[in-house]
Amino acid sequence: MTVAETPYNADAETICLLTNQDLQLNTIVSPAEGVTFPDITWTSSDESVVKVSETGKLSAVKVGTSIVRVTPAIGFGPAAATPSITVRVLNQYVYMNNVSITGAPEPTDSIDVGTTLELGAAFTTESGEPATFIRYKWTSSNPQVAAIDENGVVTGIGQG
Repeated sequence: MTVAETPYNADAETICLLTNQDLQLNTIVSPAEGVTFPDITWTSSDESVVKVSETGKLSAVKVGTSIVRVTPAIGFGPAAATPSITVRVLNQYVYMNNVSITGAPEPTDSIDVGTTLELGAAFTTESGEPATFIRYKWTSSNPQVAAIDENGVVTGIGQG
């Protein structure tokens, strides 16, 4: 079981909300065939920052960070039994305007077949301040030549 992605996810593990904002969370059960969890419990590590209802509705109270967990009445082991997501509550979103790619060698136009390269990214505003609301996804314009995973690891696949 996992917590379903929302429009407010900054990444796979973090949701950014503004103070006084509400958001309904949902779960995803895998494999989904015939599996239901009628009895689950939602909890917040800091209810003074984020309150969570018994149905998974978040209410952002004040600026800060809290970890929201969902636990089925019948667990499947420690990791699967308590999926969680970090919730950051902000006064305002500071959107990214500039992206800098890090970890790429010079020149950046080649990678050998079978080798990997880990890229990173820095996100800033127009004024150069760090962005607080960051959403991005690594993709390759030609995955038959170079593939990239969700963590920014590039793998040389073929000539091109």
